[in-house]
Amino acid sequence: MLPKVIRQQDYPFFALGWAIVITLVSSIPHLQIKSAVGIPEFDKYVHVIIFGILAYLLSGTIQGHLNSWKKYSQILIVFCFIVVFGFLDELHQSTVAGRSSSWRDLVADGFGGLIGASLYQFFQNKTKRIIK
Repeated sequence: MLPKVIRQQDYPFFALGWAIVITLVSSIPHLQIKSAVGIPEFDKYVHVIIFGILAYLLSGTIQGHLNSWKKYSQILIVFCFIVVFGFLDELHQSTVAGRSSSWRDLVADGFGGLIGASLYQFFQNKTKRIIK
């Protein structure tokens, strides 16, 4: 059986905490991830991972409240939230000294959101099959 690392009631706190971390990191002036590693478009991978984690945590948050919804509807809700949050994050970054916003970053955020929400549903289905 897959271990339950996070209790269902704890997901909202982790999701909120992770969203705050994203916002705080976005507020750091002159932070340039792409120049630090040397891999082309490395910052896009970082966006996918960071927003994928947020989407996973958000999926766990709404799972307890929307049990009757189909899993694809839950993925869509989380994806929409991630895109809106990503847009606001990019808007915020455009006001921070030495930072810029990019539509490609927003696409990476949304892609991460789809991956994170889908992974949550995948692991939920695996756990349910093992328990049955």
